[in-house]
Amino acid sequence: MIFSIQDNKKMDTKSSGIKKDDGFTLLEVIMAVSVLTIGLLAVASMQVSAIKGNSISREYTESTDSVQDVVEKLLSLNISASQLAAGNHTEGELNLNTTDKYTVIWSVQDNTPINDVKTISVTVQWKIGAALKQHSFALLRTRV
Repeated sequence: MIFSIQDNKKMDTKSSGIKKDDGFTLLEVIMAVSVLTIGLLAVASMQVSAIKGNSISREYTESTDSVQDVVEKLLSLNISASQLAAGNHTEGELNLNTTDKYTVIWSVQDNTPINDVKTISVTVQWKIGAALKQHSFALLRTRV
């Protein structure tokens, strides 16, 4: 058999064991899984923070709704009603259907800032764990 030089070169390259990339190495797989795990843990951490933030926002919204109920009731009362007398008052005086979670109190000052005007400060309080949270609203009521 006679082979040409060119044919021998072709055979040598085939038999010399040129390596093909048939797949991933174990190290590449471990690195990819590690990067994916770190990313998923970061996303899970953000989810926990978002859930806590939503819970706090919900409580502020519910407490504001409680205050709004009290304010609407106070504005609908006659200016000489006992609930608008000077001093501190509790939500029990208004016969509202409120939850035990939020406590709404208000204080009334007569002739403040001017005569024939009542200043009403409404405060809502609630607990988140052991912490007491509150916010206040103020409104003016005239004799008109």
